[in-house]
Amino acid sequence: MLYKYRGIQNLERTLDIIVSKRVYAALYTELNDPMEGVYEYDPNILKAFDIWAIKEEKLEFRVASFSKVANNTLMWAYYADSHKGLTIGVELAETKTKPVPVDYIGPAEIKAYTPSKVAQQILARKYDNWKHEAEVRVFAKKPQTFVEVEIKEIILGIEASGTLQKIVEAVASQHCPSAAISRIRREDLHVNRSA
Repeated sequence: MLYKYRGIQNLERTLDIIVSKRVYAALYTELNDPMEGVYEYDPNILKAFDIWAIKEEKLEFRVASFSKVANNTLMWAYYADSHKGLTIGVELAETKTKPVPVDYIGPAEIKAYTPSKVAQQILARKYDNWKHEAEVRVFAKKPQTFVEVEIKEIILGIEASGTLQKIVEAVASQHCPSAAISRIRREDLHVNRSA
């Protein structure tokens, strides 16, 4: 199961996941980390054309981001409007689509440009300070802008309103009636602690 944390600020997109059973896949330039898509290279090996080609290749892919966990309190705070939103548990509808776990060891080191292999390698790497997200990425190739999913569960945040719960229950009963709907409990939240 993969989880998509969603807030109420853009309720239209959140409900679209439930109704249309799809998750938006963004260009890497639209993601919230300004270090997305960075990589290291030796300027004596990679030339200007290679760098241009890598940039173009990265723009061919779109990224749908998920988490492996539904109980991370920081994720609820960042992406679910300070626990007022929800997380949607999904399985990928397309069996040939493989989720790629993010590797939190910093930027990829590109030693040579190999077309069609470099972009995903770069986009599947992030700095260690994002490790708590337990992110999994699904890559869609342009012009595809959504990743098809099956809705398995919907978990409301501890601060989610009763009105949001009623809306979610009504929409889910029409579009994914077998999805379990619950509310996360404070004691089930995982708190990241630094040493």
